[in-house]
Amino acid sequence: MTERPRVHVIATQHLDVAWLWPRVPYGEELMRQCFERALELIEADPDTRFVFSRSTAWSFWVIELRYPELFEQVRARVADGTLELCGGEWVEPDHLIPDGESLVRQCALGQWYFLDKFGQCASVCWDPDIFGHPHSLPQILVKCGLEGFYSHRCRPRDAQGNPLHQFVWEGPDGSRVFYLAGSWIGAPDTATIEAALTEQGKHPLPAIHVATGLRSDRRITMQREWVPMPASAAADLDLPSCRWASAGEVLADMKSYADQLPVVRGELGFQFTGTYTSNGFNKRMNRRMEALLVDAEKAATWASTMTFRYPAKQLTQAWRDHCVNQFHDIICGCSVAEVHAEDRALWAEANRRATFAREEALAYLCDRIHAGLTEDLQPTESLIAAFNFLSWPRRATIELPLKEDEEVDVFSHDGV
Repeated sequence: MTERPRVHVIATQHLDVAWLWPRVPYGEELMRQCFERALELIEADPDTRFVFSRSTAWSFWVIELRYPELFEQVRARVADGTLELCGGEWVEPDHLIPDGESLVRQCALGQWYFLDKFGQCASVCWDPDIFGHPHSLPQILVKCGLEGFYSHRCRPRDAQGNPLHQFVWEGPDGSRVFYLAGSWIGAPDTATIEAALTEQGKHPLPAIHVATGLRSDRRITMQREWVPMPASAAADLDLPSCRWASAGEVLADMKSYADQLPVVRGELGFQFTGTYTSNGFNKRMNRRMEALLVDAEKAATWASTMTFRYPAKQLTQAWRDHCVNQFHDIICGCSVAEVHAEDRALWAEANRRATFAREEALAYLCDRIHAGLTEDLQPTESLIAAFNFLSWPRRATIELPLKEDEEVDVFSHDGV
């Protein structure tokens, strides 16, 4: 008889930042309820080690901002290992509509926040509900310190049509992440664990994993009676172990049998009905902001090589607002009208911050250029500067309104 696998149960709660409810106040209130329930369950049974995994830095930031006393309790549980920093992104974004730089910033903002507030980073990117993943994602995740990736949608299938639950996903540059798909469940009772064993047993491995928190309808589903369930299932099903585990612990276990995992290459789920065509305003603003934010950073960086003070706080908040609007149910356009009214206001604020940072930096640079040419300029002459924000030389036509007899002198950046 083949030895039965060990079972890891990841305690989490799938909660959308916004979807059928607006981000403020309902999305933020859901985060408070989620953390309070997690703390309650961690303390529920002193004989059971209950670990809760919470994704997205944004959810922790909301607690820090709105509920500081609760945040201190959260920090204590992160420190003792019973509350896991999971995800590593600012929110759980769409992966196919944003550009590569935005995906990098999602991870960078999330990991920087975790490191700043908790002294550690996430090891598993947590995106159970995302509508597709580009082939380049493994490279981005690995370079941001994320070795594992959890997603429930868009899994590849074997020749018989059975979905893969665990595999290694390889990017075009050879970067590899461990893909955790497991089974997405409600309560981890004996019947549910047995069903997961049957489902995942089509590809026998030393261990399987399941994740709780299937629902996302403004309800916190985790219950106190869930805490002893894995141990009961282990006894009922004669399993070597069935216990609560963090996503990081599941990742560590997968590494021990990495040679048994299939390697998958290519993008996963290139389309999801309606996600590219609904709410065109969001798509246009996303592209405009992706260009504007990078241009603002370039202008501020050029200026900061002199005496200009780089507007780090302003640009960080602009990126955070932009990244919130890349949440998968916001940018795809599938949310209720209140959400999209809310995201328009957030786009406007991000646009205001980034535009101000860019224009302030360019004005400083123009002043420096003007100061260097003051002796050569006549009182009747004016200065117009053109900046190239690309990473390579470019040729472009610049049109200016001139009088018929007006002369123009053109200089390159090196004065020629």
